[in-house]
Amino acid sequence: MHPVEQLFADIAQVKPYPEGVIEVPERIPGVAFFPGGAGLWGTKPGNPQPPMPVGGIMVLGHDFHSEEAYRKSLKQRTEVPENPTGRQRIPPTWSGLRRLFSEVGVPLEQCFFTNAYMGLRKGKATTGRFPGANDAGFVERCRSFLLRQIELQQPGVILTLGSWVPPFIAALSDELAGWRGVTSLQDVDHSGAVVTGVRFGASAGLPCTVAALTHPSLRGSNVHRRRYAGSEGHRAELRILEDALRGAGFTTRPVPPERGPSVRSAIVDTYARWTALSALRSGAPVKSRADVYPALQSVDFTPLFDLDRGSIDDLEFDRWHEAAVEHLLAGEPVLGVGWAAKILNVYLKTRAYVGAEGRPGLNDAIHPPIDAGLWLGIKRRFPDRGDILVLSHCVTKIKDIDRYPRYRLIIDGCRIVAAELGCSLIEVEQLWAGTELKEVADEG
Repeated sequence: MHPVEQLFADIAQVKPYPEGVIEVPERIPGVAFFPGGAGLWGTKPGNPQPPMPVGGIMVLGHDFHSEEAYRKSLKQRTEVPENPTGRQRIPPTWSGLRRLFSEVGVPLEQCFFTNAYMGLRKGKATTGRFPGANDAGFVERCRSFLLRQIELQQPGVILTLGSWVPPFIAALSDELAGWRGVTSLQDVDHSGAVVTGVRFGASAGLPCTVAALTHPSLRGSNVHRRRYAGSEGHRAELRILEDALRGAGFTTRPVPPERGPSVRSAIVDTYARWTALSALRSGAPVKSRADVYPALQSVDFTPLFDLDRGSIDDLEFDRWHEAAVEHLLAGEPVLGVGWAAKILNVYLKTRAYVGAEGRPGLNDAIHPPIDAGLWLGIKRRFPDRGDILVLSHCVTKIKDIDRYPRYRLIIDGCRIVAAELGCSLIEVEQLWAGTELKEVADEG
């Protein structure tokens, strides 16, 4: 029997569910955290179940979700739509995990995504202490079931999400005694966010590494508080992941060396992030600072601003840009190529061109933000230049820039415009007509 099927057969041991908690009535057939779904990346309705990543990574959340949120995921048959449309959204837990794991180079196929508490929160509430945590008997049954999950997966690493899970799992191992009674991730950091050689009893197999991460759904508000091995915030969590995974034998991308920015650089960077957020108009699928700031924070801009690397040309920049767009989409696919590129381009326009930062040659390589204002300005200046418009205007809505090759065509058209104007590529922005609101109102 597949280990996940065994878990679904064994989950009855957590009954009865206490007040405020209901049993998951039906399995979501696509990708979803266990017990809402199989907890395996690549799960698709009608296809064979992906293998359990025995010896891999267990990603341990607090609880699945509310009853209402579960029914929305059940209706779309997955928590993670492959091509989100309309009002479909990837939950911030998934988008945050995908972005973070992409940054350290961890394949999602190596993970089993599950929860400490079984069942659903009755009604709509999604945050705060799980209602079942007030029932001591239910807590112990869920802990026993977590041991069963560990026994079947034999994880090399367990990554806990949020501040509620560390004390929950700490009761199951003497090696995690320092996590007992913690009430915040700052307490965890003080005790040690990465614990090696953790044993969960004879039936749970070999010792593993357990590490505590900020919950992805609240990462933008909380990650700045993390401290680990001399690093802070996002970088601290990258170091936590790197140490936990490498210590257990996994291969990760190395965390680049830290360079302390000057006061001026910090001010320019902060302002550039704000301008990127402000550039997201009504048609943007993502507009919240809680989404945009963490997404930008996850992008590695070091290859563009590390002066020790010498000059940069447009070929090197273009390779970086395409990879950065793909990285943003890994965490927030609803953006699409067009909006992901615009976020990057506005940020770089502010930091590199206006702020005069970056490697030599960067200002000649960065792209102009593509939007309705630029399309209007180019068409006005070159109304009869079919060789330009066939490229620059191959689509005329940001949402229709749905593939990077299509974005590349638009940039190729802008390169011709730059040559005609005798300016750098970013200075094609001189044609921007975005202040004429009536004519450029549709940013979609």
